[in-house]
Amino acid sequence: MTDAVDYPARLQCSRAEARHHRRMGVLWTVGVLPAGVENVQPLASGVEESWAAAIDEASGALVVAAADRGRAEYRVSVAGAEMMVIPGLTEDGEVDLSSLQDTLTSITRGYGD
Repeated sequence: MTDAVDYPARLQCSRAEARHHRRMGVLWTVGVLPAGVENVQPLASGVEESWAAAIDEASGALVVAAADRGRAEYRVSVAGAEMMVIPGLTEDGEVDLSSLQDTLTSITRGYGD
């Protein structure tokens, strides 16, 4: 159920609202804040049936964005949980895509329960 559509730059809701959205479907979004720009540019979004599926889709979209755009400030929202992610670098100075995939899962563990 993933679509590349426009979405509000900031999607905020309380934990109670996030749980309500989980019953309706879990909304996730990924955007980027390019250097010298004031507004987040939307990259991908979708609605998934579960928290875990939303995290997986958002993580995948984040990895694709970082592979394409490089090291930048990314904004990710999953069921109202707002995150700012700046990918790390490997020893060779490349964007570390391998550990980026697990980032959202590790920092959101327990939020969707």
